[in-house]
Amino acid sequence: MYTASVNRSRQISGIQREPRIVHFLQDIWRIAFYLFFLTADISVFISLPAIYPPWLDLAGRIAGCLLTHVLLVFLLGELIPKPPEGSLRVSRERKYLLWVISRSFSDVVTSALFVLPFRALHLTRYIYFRALGAKLAYDSTIDPSVNIQTPRLLAVDAGAQLEAGVKVENVVHAMGRVKISPVTVSEGALVGAHVILMPGATLGPNARVGPRAYIGPETCIGVGAKVGEGAILAAGVDLGSYVRVGAGCVIAEGVSIAENARVRTGSIIPPSTRIRAGEIWQGVPARPVFRDTRHPEDSEEF
Repeated sequence: MYTASVNRSRQISGIQREPRIVHFLQDIWRIAFYLFFLTADISVFISLPAIYPPWLDLAGRIAGCLLTHVLLVFLLGELIPKPPEGSLRVSRERKYLLWVISRSFSDVVTSALFVLPFRALHLTRYIYFRALGAKLAYDSTIDPSVNIQTPRLLAVDAGAQLEAGVKVENVVHAMGRVKISPVTVSEGALVGAHVILMPGATLGPNARVGPRAYIGPETCIGVGAKVGEGAILAAGVDLGSYVRVGAGCVIAEGVSIAENARVRTGSIIPPSTRIRAGEIWQGVPARPVFRDTRHPEDSEEF
């Protein structure tokens, strides 16, 4: 009786749940990728000719394993289709199943087992994530603890910085669909500790995002804009150049904030609100309290 009612509710809702076979396929592909890389790494470690002294022999074998692993990650990543950007319907269709393979590959190569040896040095992190397909500038800074869900859908420009605990999501499941979008962090942008960047998030040059903020799907943060600590930006929010969003603010879905505007600490902006250039909003729900025509560099932080 219970199963029948659940099935009827699924049919009525029209939302396709992930087929059970998909979970089985994901596990099969993950196991296959794990075995492939582990077998290759162990084979290289054993097969390299012995040299003297022993410490140099061990160092050479470890270096050989790491270099081989990076090369295999790059080559296999080129063969596996890149996740298609946009929205996929959860189904047994070929495009969705190809995404399942790509996701399984990303899960394996970004697991602690394989990432850990490359975390110690900036150079090794850069080489590994480049091999995974991430578009990274060498003079960008990514903390070793940053969690990148799908490196092939991440771009970080020169001078940008992702601090400890940042989580970069490139895929979100919603209403029977999988939405896949790249995340872009432009030149000089700073992402504070434990920030969550959702699919489609874009940070303009010199943008600043405070610690523990949430940047929702398809959100755009303009040039020089600042988002305070713990602020929440829902899906589709658009911040213009030099906008200031105070700590703890909640910017609801579809809000557009024009250049030089400010939202004071703790304010809540209702959905689909349009804030004009230079305005200052405050309150719960927020209302305009002042219009500042000065350039943001001339005004005080709040």
